[in-house]
Amino acid sequence: MTWWNNRQMLQYIWRELDKRFQSRVAGSDRSKTVIDLALDNYLAGEAKDSSLDTMDLTFRDFATSQLRTFVFAGHDSTSSTICYAFHLLSVHPNSRRLLVAELDEVLGSDHSQVAAKISENPHLLNQLPYTTAVIKETLRLYPPASSTRSGKPGHSFPGPNGVQFPTEGFYLIWSNAYGVQRDPKYWPEADKFLPDRWTAQEGDLLYPPRGAFRPFEFGPRNCIGQELAMLELKIVLATTMQEFNITSVYDEWDRLHPSKGIKTLDGDRAYQILFGAAHPSDGLPCRVSLAAR
Repeated sequence: MTWWNNRQMLQYIWRELDKRFQSRVAGSDRSKTVIDLALDNYLAGEAKDSSLDTMDLTFRDFATSQLRTFVFAGHDSTSSTICYAFHLLSVHPNSRRLLVAELDEVLGSDHSQVAAKISENPHLLNQLPYTTAVIKETLRLYPPASSTRSGKPGHSFPGPNGVQFPTEGFYLIWSNAYGVQRDPKYWPEADKFLPDRWTAQEGDLLYPPRGAFRPFEFGPRNCIGQELAMLELKIVLATTMQEFNITSVYDEWDRLHPSKGIKTLDGDRAYQILFGAAHPSDGLPCRVSLAAR
């Protein structure tokens, strides 16, 4: 199955690359997708070859590898965050009520019309500050991914009691977003789900400190897909929360799947498991029902 899925994805990407390549060569397409930008860069480097009519296979293989990374990273980490948003809204019903009230006000209470309204006027998604706050607080508590960097001569990390940890010679340094985003040094009540952090004004005790929120990392090498991810997350919550109750049921799951040993991490039953991106333990067992309106 893995081999089959791999071949299916390769053939799909190759077809898209070839189609976009021919359009770019003919000058009939000026779109700015990731594929198109990669092809523009490739064609600019090959501009001296006036007979260019086929794609170099080395470039095709490199572009395919990068595009597969985009597809996987954009799917896996976002789906994990959706699960955690459902879980947190399940165990914090007041936050769910506030989110639904905002959706009712901005998008209307008829959930069957929400998708059409967003399609007609996507800017409505910018009018959902509490929904955005729920997403950000979910990402703070459960960052689905972290990032890595290479060490540099002369660059060290400060440790306790003035100790310096040099990075020179290290090829893979892991930036632990989970640790930073739950550090009480930066976050009051660090382990609590408090969306109000993200609507607080500067000077408020809950106001997020600069540089401590890193689910997409920080600086010039931050996640290229973060705006798309935030849009996807808003759309999912906007099109589900008015219609459905999605309730995590770990107690029921544990009764049906008895096992010995510790089932929580720092009291959290939905602790993260690394499997690609970080996912909820046991896949977030839940029940879905229609919401009472």
